[in-house]
Amino acid sequence: MDEQIDKYAVLRAMISVIKDDAEPDKILARDLEGYESPQKIVLGDKYTGFVPDMIVYYDEAVDIYEVETSSEIHIEKWQDMQSYARKHNGNLYLVVPDVAVDVIRKALENNDVNAGLLYFNT
Repeated sequence: MDEQIDKYAVLRAMISVIKDDAEPDKILARDLEGYESPQKIVLGDKYTGFVPDMIVYYDEAVDIYEVETSSEIHIEKWQDMQSYARKHNGNLYLVVPDVAVDVIRKALENNDVNAGLLYFNT
């Protein structure tokens, strides 16, 4: 499976759904033509940070969407993104392949990461 093509297709589909369901003020999408890319999120005194795949700005909230193309677990990244979203009255949503839902759900529960879990068919 080609991760780049799949990830961009998923991002485009998510943007379409978000625009149909809500009226965001602004959408930033990482490396997606026609959209400005989000900036790196760095919390506290950490030297590293993470660039989310998509940030959706609303009047009083910021939601973060991270597309994962496998069942790899990225707890530190998800924790930072969750903290950033909550700080801005928003939520973190992980968009994952259907075959990875159970593994990722368990990792989220075991590490107290509160994220919405959306999936796409593979």
